[in-house]
Amino acid sequence: MAKTMRSGMALLLSLLLLLPLAACGKPANPGSSQAGDQSGESPSSAAGAPESGDFTVSGADSSTGTESGAGQETTRRPQNNSAGQKPGATTTTTRRTASSSTDPASYVIVQGAKATRVEQQAAKELQSYLKKITGVQLSIVNDSTAETANEFIVGSTSRSVKVDKSKLKYDGFAVLKKGNKIAVEGVDDRSTLYGVYHLLETYFGCGFYSENFESVPASKTIRLPDSINDVQNPALEYRDVGWHATLDTVFAAKMRNNSDHSRRVSSSYGRGIHYAGGQFVHTFSSLLPANKYYNAHPEYFGLTVSGGRDTATLCLSNPEVVKVLTQSTLDLLSKDPDSDIVSVSQNDTTAYCRCEKCAAIIKEEGSPAGPIIRAINQIAAEVKKKYPHVQVDTLAYMYSQPPCKTKPADNVIVRLCSFYCAFDTPLNDDERTVNRTFANDLKGWGKLTKNIYVWDYTTDFDFYLYTYPNFSVLQPNIQFLIENNVTGIFEQGNPNKGGEFGELRAYLLSKLLWNPKADVNALMDGFLQAYYGSGWKNIKTYITEFEKLVKKLGTSATIYISPEILTPFGNANTKDFVARAQGWWDAAEKAASGEQLDHVKRSRLQYTYLAQSVNYSSQKNTAAWKKANQQLLDDIKKYNVRLREHEEGSINNVDVNTPPIDWLDT
Repeated sequence: MAKTMRSGMALLLSLLLLLPLAACGKPANPGSSQAGDQSGESPSSAAGAPESGDFTVSGADSSTGTESGAGQETTRRPQNNSAGQKPGATTTTTRRTASSSTDPASYVIVQGAKATRVEQQAAKELQSYLKKITGVQLSIVNDSTAETANEFIVGSTSRSVKVDKSKLKYDGFAVLKKGNKIAVEGVDDRSTLYGVYHLLETYFGCGFYSENFESVPASKTIRLPDSINDVQNPALEYRDVGWHATLDTVFAAKMRNNSDHSRRVSSSYGRGIHYAGGQFVHTFSSLLPANKYYNAHPEYFGLTVSGGRDTATLCLSNPEVVKVLTQSTLDLLSKDPDSDIVSVSQNDTTAYCRCEKCAAIIKEEGSPAGPIIRAINQIAAEVKKKYPHVQVDTLAYMYSQPPCKTKPADNVIVRLCSFYCAFDTPLNDDERTVNRTFANDLKGWGKLTKNIYVWDYTTDFDFYLYTYPNFSVLQPNIQFLIENNVTGIFEQGNPNKGGEFGELRAYLLSKLLWNPKADVNALMDGFLQAYYGSGWKNIKTYITEFEKLVKKLGTSATIYISPEILTPFGNANTKDFVARAQGWWDAAEKAASGEQLDHVKRSRLQYTYLAQSVNYSSQKNTAAWKKANQQLLDDIKKYNVRLREHEEGSINNVDVNTPPIDWLDT
């Protein structure tokens, strides 16, 4: 989301928070892999054959999708929760008996004779990874062939071994093994693809860590438990992670991100939940553009306190405005009728109409959200007549965050934004005034609708390269949102390749959006070990100790926070941390090689960025400090690292005699 109020909001948020209460290139580390996706396995137990015994897999109740026809692109639509159904944890227990080994050459992959493009892709993905694992390329046949003893069955087929789809909810899938037949099938073809990736991760020990880095073990045999009945349902119907790695369509599918707003998901990978016309947010200006309407109808636009008209906002009490918005919305859908959601949402501004009629509605509703919801409900009613499968998405953002009294229609999504919160502590931290306000707003909207999406924030937009102390709150925040009727989450991060821990956040957030009860510590350990090599514990120490530092200093991480405010450079605790952290990064770098060494060096940029800024006052005139600054700049260019959301100035004009936090300042 664009941040037009950046400078002012940064200062305001900082003041408020001080108030108490008020290689896919080459397989990396063959045999290493992530922690078990849902079972909480350690990295060592996740690699290779799963151990025998009982294990549990957790998902959540959600709505089912629609089946696609043969060879057709799947259209997935999140269903309304108007019947009272809401996400909530469900658990399926699977008994794992002793595993046995089978010659991979004896297996075939079976797909339906009328398999969709996505099912075909799922079969090809399974074929590709099994070849990487075993060295054997299995044949892909359709279900018109005679059954054999050893089969991988992908998607809907006529085979005797079938998944019980009655247990599957929206995007859910199951892995079923009877004898030497392994069936993978989802509630539709996209979820079948998810199931194949789950099979590869959980039962074959593959690890998918970024768009260009993975771990694939080697095995001469196919080794699986004698029986599997693994049912997986997501906790959320809408899952979107806006970090660089998950912008890749293939990796997004592996991570089960199901929105296509950040990426255009091809039909082969299941097509994501689609926003009409590709318009995701802040659509008032496109649906009712000022250059088209202002001259003839200035009254369509918001009245300011001083009596002028602001083209950044609309007068929503004006019935003609609602008519134009409605017609523009219908026109947009007519050009993109297979859309799942259409956005009719306020612009990125703090301004709203102050006319007499709007003021009266606001007073009656108890919130500036009142005129918005009343207008959106009218638009949604017309949308429902022609496009009953489409939901209308609108924002609860800045001035419209507090809930009103009018209930949103059952085909309206309210997207609440957490932009003003402190993200080093949980969103339900009652000691932080801003977080308490957000929690109260969320609970208030939850009394009005079961159709709530949240736009959440997971980075510092002014200082992308700086370490952001939020790893400890990722899981509790997602859990809190789901507990309060949230059915979809967008986690906004750095969409550019960076030198911080973007890949790790993309991975963890994706896993947690699917299963908020996952063992996040095991997932983090598995990722760090695979991505950074044998010195990974040093990097974890850096992460945990940095978060301890922020807590000790008593500062707060907002979405616009200067490193010098978060970790005061002159403070003895900050200086001590910088001195100790050098040893951790040195050790991690010494232990790594190949791609893992490259990952360590790129991630180390965040530490150098901090250290050079902290040491500026004492070392600015030394040759060593200037040399380190130049090396940092060279590495930023080498890795094509973006420093901030709105990167004013040019990296080529940086003065290396200034501290890094001052680079690109306006």
